[in-house]
Amino acid sequence: MKDLLLQGSDMFVLTSHSENFGVVVLEALAVGLPVLVTPGVALASMVKQHQLGYLTELDVAAIASAIKHWFNHRQEAKAMGNRARQLILKQYTWDGIALNLIEVYTAIIKKYPVPIFY
Repeated sequence: MKDLLLQGSDMFVLTSHSENFGVVVLEALAVGLPVLVTPGVALASMVKQHQLGYLTELDVAAIASAIKHWFNHRQEAKAMGNRARQLILKQYTWDGIALNLIEVYTAIIKKYPVPIFY
């Protein structure tokens, strides 16, 4: 049901004082939705850095302004959604996560070689 709702949406909004990670934001990005988040959402910096949607203060006027901008700039919002989908496919699939972990573990082993005991 959630997937159908996301796929039938044009934008995903999560305003919060505090979200520990916001997996639902990743789910929305994965289907190509631009998102609107507030600084309390842990993924807010990623949204801003990669221009995947709107990062606005947790304030009714600021949120309304961002939604109005979305309505008036639909092509820009579509580009945000396209970037979002590409980023998720690159960084948050199981293959992408595995490659990232391999890089992390390789760097650790190079810095701190694992002793081999016979």
